[in-house]
Amino acid sequence: PMEGPSGYTTLCSACHGKQGSGKSYREYKTGIPAVGNRDFRRVASEAFIRFTLQKGRSTRQMGSWEEAISGITDPELDAITRHLKQEKRPAVDELLAQYEGSLRGGSSAGSGSPGEELFLRRCAACHGEEGRGGVAVALNQEGFLERAGNRFILHTLVHGRENTAMPGWPHLENQELTGLLTLMRSWYGVPRSRDPLDFTAADTDEGALKYHFLCSRCHGEHGEGETGPAIINEDFLQAANDRFLYETISEGRPHTAMFGWSTDVYNQERLDADDIAGIVGYMRKTAAEPFVYIYPGTNPGDRDAGALAFREYCTECHGEAGEGPVAPALNNQELLSAASNGYLMATITLGREGTEMPCWGFGDGSHPVLSGAQRQDLVAYIRSWQRIRIRF
Repeated sequence: PMEGPSGYTTLCSACHGKQGSGKSYREYKTGIPAVGNRDFRRVASEAFIRFTLQKGRSTRQMGSWEEAISGITDPELDAITRHLKQEKRPAVDELLAQYEGSLRGGSSAGSGSPGEELFLRRCAACHGEEGRGGVAVALNQEGFLERAGNRFILHTLVHGRENTAMPGWPHLENQELTGLLTLMRSWYGVPRSRDPLDFTAADTDEGALKYHFLCSRCHGEHGEGETGPAIINEDFLQAANDRFLYETISEGRPHTAMFGWSTDVYNQERLDADDIAGIVGYMRKTAAEPFVYIYPGTNPGDRDAGALAFREYCTECHGEAGEGPVAPALNNQELLSAASNGYLMATITLGREGTEMPCWGFGDGSHPVLSGAQRQDLVAYIRSWQRIRIRF
């Protein structure tokens, strides 16, 4: 069987290039996406890449490598997926040690600190200039920071959240990552110290019933996120320990729509510790299962406003109907079945460094900054082209 590098060389490099640099859509009649691009790897989940290898892209040059069609086995496609997704990441333990050392050295997180400058440059487009939320959740929030440990925050910065708009930032320098943590700790100080919890013996069947009855209203039937964030998500659950999840469900988040299911509810919906353990167990069990579909997830944008923004900012490259004459086709059912709304949002916000896809979240000399609402509107309009949902 082919390993990841040899599989990529054999099957993919003829079109995408040996280093995944692709081909310019303007220089060649048929452009090829740069799958080795750092920004692509940051926002594309393994599920996105694996789905694309398996299903291809109809009406495009990307064929299907489905085993029944190509003879390429599932383990070989899995290996190519891992190869495409791999990138050098700093070790979270190393970052923790460096952060703790900076505290002993008296590092500053005040106005004008490196962490604050980096936050404004990299994070504010989604989380707001003061971290109080925007198109992404509030970070400068006591109910979050008193429970989120330093490992949780650093893990999230390094790995991001697959199939959401939160990319990983593994390419930042260690001191930049720890500087962001220092800034966040300056907002509310150190997290509460609590004994760990272990919900491995939880009743996940009962947890499934309670999740669907109580939690899916905001977090989505499959935990993909709706009015609330995605919580049945492997990256999130790898970062969040059972204590963090228990306290968030039990006590809620002040000044948000997340109320405490043990502290603020007094009817039959009130949850005790065993109820919450079952929900957490169900979340972890479900997140570890193979994908059936890649669910789009949350997006409150306005498709009509998005249509106007698309015509103004996007048609020059992506075409009037998203057919993509000089950029990737967005009006494509395989793409829309693989790409979550988070993937679309992150791509619009960050762009693709080294390509002609600009960074609309921060702008540059040739392109304006689009507000969070404008970017959400664009996502809603692109999503409106989806006509079918293709099973994984």
